[in-house]
Amino acid sequence: MRIPLNIPNALSLARIAAAPMMLLAAWHGHRLAFLWLAVFCMGSDIIDGKIARWLGQTSDFGARLDSWADLTMIASGPFCAWWLKPELVRTEAIALGAVMGSYALAIIVGYAKFGRLTSYHTRAATLSAYFVGAGAIMGIAGGTPWLFRLGALLVAYAEIEEVAISGTLREWRANVPSFAHALAIRRDDSGA
Repeated sequence: MRIPLNIPNALSLARIAAAPMMLLAAWHGHRLAFLWLAVFCMGSDIIDGKIARWLGQTSDFGARLDSWADLTMIASGPFCAWWLKPELVRTEAIALGAVMGSYALAIIVGYAKFGRLTSYHTRAATLSAYFVGAGAIMGIAGGTPWLFRLGALLVAYAEIEEVAISGTLREWRANVPSFAHALAIRRDDSGA
């Protein structure tokens, strides 16, 4: 399969490539290298969708690729945190468990219903990613974990919304901004 190469897809591919580099940096205790990679990943995640919309380069493929890039970051994060700052992982175990459990639930439900990552990119998921990502970076850099804790609550809400969206939609769709939008899509599908 040929990947449509454009700026937003290149940013998603760069995030996928950065995940193993973050793992290596963390494994070897290179906190600064890890933090720069994490900041790059978070920054590119913030702008790739905006660039795609601005350049008219949105696509279902790009939404799915972005979701895979997000998943690689999410999956590598706890390992990196453990290797760089195990005491932080111990003190934030409940918040980390809420984050990982919420993501896992939404992924399982999406695969059970549609056979793929959901790629909804809801507003709540976007907001929660900003908080949990910035909070994790701050915590590993030595700051306070309060932002990560707030992010964990937002992630739990966002992933419950994603589960509700999966339960509402009859067929998979990318970029469903909220549960209210999913309800409107279902009404439109029923009326058609």
